This record gives sequence, structure tokens and C-alpha cells, in this order.
Amino acid sequence: MNVQALLVEILTEELPPLSLAHLSESFGNALWDGLAAQEFLSPECSMTIYATPRRLAVFLSSVRDKQPDQMLARKGPSVKSGYDASGQPTQALIGFARSIGVDPSDLEQEDDSKGRYFVARIVQHGQMLDVVLAGTVSEALKKLPIPRLMRWGENTYYFVRPVHGLVMLFGDKIVQGSVLGQSSGRSTWGHRYMGEGLINISDASSYESELDEKGKVIASFARRRSLIVSQLEALALEQKARVFGDSLVSGKSSKNNVSLSSKAAECLGGDGLLDEVTALVEHPKAYLGHFEGEYLNIPAECLALTMKQNQKYFPLVDQSGKLLPQFIMVANLEPGDGSRIVHGNERVLRARLSDARFFFEQDRKRKLEGRVQELQGVVYHNKLGSMLDRVLRLQTLTGKFAREFSADKTLVQRAAWLSKADLVTGMVGEFPELQGVMGAYYALCDSEEPRVAQAIEEHYHPRFAGDDLPVSSEGACLALADKLDMLVGFFSIGFIPTGDKDPFGLRRHAIGVLRILVEMSFQVPLPYLLECAVAAYHSARPSLVSELYDFLIERLKFYLRDRGYASDEIDAVTVISPSRLDQLPQKLAALQKFRQMPQSQALAVANKRIQNLLSKSAGIIELKQPESTAFLEPAEINLYAALIRIKPMVEELVMAQDWTGALVSMASIRPHVDQFFDEVMVMVDDILLRENRLRLLAALSGLFNQVADISRLAS
Repeated sequence: MNVQALLVEILTEELPPLSLAHLSESFGNALWDGLAAQEFLSPECSMTIYATPRRLAVFLSSVRDKQPDQMLARKGPSVKSGYDASGQPTQALIGFARSIGVDPSDLEQEDDSKGRYFVARIVQHGQMLDVVLAGTVSEALKKLPIPRLMRWGENTYYFVRPVHGLVMLFGDKIVQGSVLGQSSGRSTWGHRYMGEGLINISDASSYESELDEKGKVIASFARRRSLIVSQLEALALEQKARVFGDSLVSGKSSKNNVSLSSKAAECLGGDGLLDEVTALVEHPKAYLGHFEGEYLNIPAECLALTMKQNQKYFPLVDQSGKLLPQFIMVANLEPGDGSRIVHGNERVLRARLSDARFFFEQDRKRKLEGRVQELQGVVYHNKLGSMLDRVLRLQTLTGKFAREFSADKTLVQRAAWLSKADLVTGMVGEFPELQGVMGAYYALCDSEEPRVAQAIEEHYHPRFAGDDLPVSSEGACLALADKLDMLVGFFSIGFIPTGDKDPFGLRRHAIGVLRILVEMSFQVPLPYLLECAVAAYHSARPSLVSELYDFLIERLKFYLRDRGYASDEIDAVTVISPSRLDQLPQKLAALQKFRQMPQSQALAVANKRIQNLLSKSAGIIELKQPESTAFLEPAEINLYAALIRIKPMVEELVMAQDWTGALVSMASIRPHVDQFFDEVMVMVDDILLRENRLRLLAALSGLFNQVADISRLAS
């Protein structure tokens, strides 16, 4: 058996840059899995994945040229039916032996649950790599996450882009085969302008070095990315600046229009732009460019998005995070003199920035107030009315919520009225990512109250995982109203997220609601908020409040798990249908302290027993307090006395939201609980006695459940 390196390369037209890294990783994993399942990979095999704008390639360091032989056991007829009365083989046994090519006397016998039977041991010889490789590659390509396929020429093959070449090398030998209409070989293409053209790869192990030296193509995505990063950092350092990215944002927008907001950070996130640019070039070379300082009068977010989205440039900021009139471009070419590249890109950017300035200046000619009625013509959803209908609902909700969130009712309702007006501006039409941000700028230009402008921007927060929460009370109030209105609206027309389908991002909006309530510590009951939001839709079904509550509690479990809480602790605080979500972090902290106490495990076990007894008696016992005079056994009398003694103390601690103190107080009852279960039979024949004991247990369970259902804690 021969073991050597294997290279597979698919040469294509330019692949989608935003999905290149994912495509290459998926291709590598699928090819690995396919060959591993057929036992072609040796134990020491490692994989290297390559991806450039025009190729997907996989290098496997140690591959067998032939599958290992396998010893297979083939089951035959039973021993009883294998021989006749005279001891001669039956036709069934003779036929089975003939199909294997052996004499009946050479067959072995084995036992199973049904009796003894004949078995034949046969050797299945492994297939050769050149027989199965093309098919395995084809199957791997079919598994790639490609939303849209295309067909090219007159063939019947489909792929994400037209395929123009196939390399399959085992060591220095070509593995013959055909994939997507291309016959395998050793030839690939280098850089369109800097390489030698068609390159013959001598062997699989020299693929990366030969493509680099002869073709001027850096095949490794990670290596190109690292090279771009080092070039960006070097050029920025020369200017005593920094490349803009999420970690470099200094704060929110300010009226001087030169501070980048977190909204621009989302759109211009370093990794996203960096990965996209890495996927666009085969031989990166970074250059510094400039634009006129007069353009800094435009909001910095507009400039940043123009550079990123339209041109794929990296803006530069100073040490305080303010945008500079400089940028870095990454070309797919390295000529002797890069000045023509720089001047050409500066000219293109200048035109883009002029467009942005035009939008900004034109938008400011009309006040936001004058644009609100235009929202009547903007469809929110064909079953949910116009965007103006939505604005009116937001006004109603913020009016109801204002006092609960300590927000100025007049200001927050004004912000709600203007919150969507920027959707009909030219700048947001060009850059939808800036909705809310531009609304805040235009509100300030219209001399609106600064808190109104701030709420307009903040009402989209948080927009993604880890995003900032609103800072102002008005912003939080409007953000919550906006997200709840969206959840209620789409739930009411049946757009409930299932599986991986969530076209309107309702899970994300749900997490936003939860984060605002929990992390900003608003003391507002969730059911009240849902009832208000549902009431704004007059035709909503009555069950919608409970449906949305259940949906939010499920998202809450994921949210709390991401924050590091254990699953059983989360179950313990959520199973009791919490109303005030702001209390949950303190309850969870108290629960974590409680479970460190020596009494906690015994009480958790006892509570599980209590819950089991109560669940079996659901609907039998009346919801009233136990009768002290009906107890007979000392253990139940003692437990009841202990319950009466600690109940006022626990309730006082719960009222004070001292959850730890409440649980510690309840832990003192443990000896009486142990004694009760050791000495008292609950499910006795006497109905009155049984029900009274069940009421005692129900009272005890209710006391514990004011903090959490400790029966949910795992041992």
C-alpha cells in the first residue's frame, strides 16, 4: 500500500467573497469526511485548506492509494436446515456455499439469539483511490452551503461559479477523473497579471510554494489575511493613526460629525471587511490614500460606510477615535510605482464622497417632522399596515411605558413620532444601515431636543450580539416598544421562528428586550409590557400574551446560559414563571450561594419528592392552609411549627429582595423536613389527614418557590 500526499484543486471564476472562507472550510471538511469514511486517510494525516478568489483547494498530507482489505462475515442458513435427515447438505446450504465459492464443509458455524447458523468468511479487497476520488470530490462539492447555483456554457453542471480546471495529484502522479465536466490534470492558473500564466504543479506537496513563486498567488487565506493586517498596521503607524475597527471606536456620534458611532463600527467591523478584502485578492498590496478634509463635515458614519461598502477601503482614525481624511486600500497588484493605483482610487472615492455630501445636504433641506406623513406610503408588512401605522403604535406604547422607565413622556413620544422618518431620506436610502443614526443627526439639525435625537438613535439598540444598550431612559423605552411591537406584529400573523428560519430576526429582537430589562434593571413586569403591546393590535388573539411570554422565556434560557449560569440553576428560576426579569441575576447569585450550603442537596431532594407528591394530587387538594389541629405525628407538628416560625422572616426578606437571606433562612428548616419524610406517611387512607399533609407540603413548596424551584437543582 502506497501512502503519499493528496492535492485537490477546483479552479473557478471569481467566487463570492463574503462566503469564500466558509466555502473552503466546508469543502475541506466534506472531502476529509468522505475519504475518512472510505478509510483512505492514514492515522497521521493532516489537512490544509487553501482558498483564493479563483480556487478552492485541499491538501491532505498522508493518504492511502488503496483501501484496506476487509474480512466480511456473510450469514447463511441455519444449521437445522443445512443438512437433511441422512446428514447430507440441503440445497439451501449447497446454494449458499456455491454463491461464496467454497465447499459446504469449509463453512463455519456461529450462534445468535435465534439459534445456530452457517457463516462464511470472505475477504473484500479495497478499492483504488483513482477509482473513487472523483466521485468523492463531486459528493463533497454537492454538500457545500451554496444558496444559488449557476450553469455555464452548454453543459448540465451546476456550481456557485463556472469551473475551468481540476487538479488531482497523488504525490507527483495525476489521479484520473472528471468533476463538473473538467478532467483532472496538474495545470492551474497563477495571477492574472503577475504570474507566469499556466503552471504545472510538480507534486502535491509543492503546490503552495510553486503557486507563490511561479504564479504570484498566495493560496493560503490565513497567510494573505495576516499579510494584509501587517501592511495595514505598518501604514497606519507611519501616520500615527489606527485602522478603524470595532475595538477602536471611542464612543457615540457627536455634533462635530467626526466621531465614529458604534453603528458605523457594526457596518465597518474590522474582521468582516478584512475577511472580504482577503477573499478579493490573490497577492495583496496595501496603499495609503487621502481625501479632502472638507468632507469631514459629513457625518463620519456616512464617510466610513462609503469607504467600506462601496470601495472596500480601511478608514483611519486618530488615537481618540476620530476619523482622519486618510484611508488604506488593498490592491491585487504590486507594480513598481503604485501612484497610479492610489490616484485612481482617490478619484473614485472623491466622487463617492461627493454623492454622500449631496444626500446629506439635500436631506437637511426638509425637517424630519415634514417626512413623517410620507411613511403612510412605506409598507411595513402587507398584513401589518404602513410604517406610519407602526409609528402611531410606538407613540401609544411609549406613552404607556414612560413612567415605568422614568422617561419623559413628551420627549419619548416625540422621539417615537420621528423615529422612522429617516427611512425616507436619501442617505438612509443609500445606506439602510444608518437608519436611526441619520435620524439623530437630522433631529439635531432641526433643533429637536437632544434627548429626542438620542432616543431616535438608541431605539435600534441592541442590534446584534454584544451591541451597546440604550443609555437614556427615553432610548430604552422607545427601543423596548419598537422590539415588542415587532414581536407582537409578526407573531399575530403567524411568522413564528421555527428551526433555523427567522426571516425577521425575531429571536434577535427578543434578546434585545431581555437585555434591556435585565441589564438595565428596569423594575417592570414582563407580562404587563406584553399586554400593552398586544392591546395595540386590536385584532390580536387572546393567547398571544402567553405565546410571546413562553417564547421570551425560552430565549431567556439561552441568554442566561451565555452569561455562564448552569442549566439547572436557570431552570430553577424560570420554571416559576418570573415576572420581574431584573431580579433574575440576584436570584441566580443567591441560588449559587445556597447550593454551596451543606443543607442544599438534601432540601433539593426533599423538594423533588414534594413536587412528585403534589403533582399526583393535582386537583384533589383545595388551595387552602393546613389545619394545625389535624396533625397527629410529632414530625408533622414540628414541621408546621417551623414553617410558621420562618414564614414571616422569609417573606420579609423576599420583599426586601434579599434572595440569599431568604434561601439561608429556609435552609434552617432542613432537619424538620428530614424528620417528616422519615416518620410520616403522606398518602394514607384517611382522606382528611392525607389532604392536610399535602397542604402542608404545598405551603412549604410555595415558600421556597418565591425565590426558585430548588427541586430543579441537579445533585
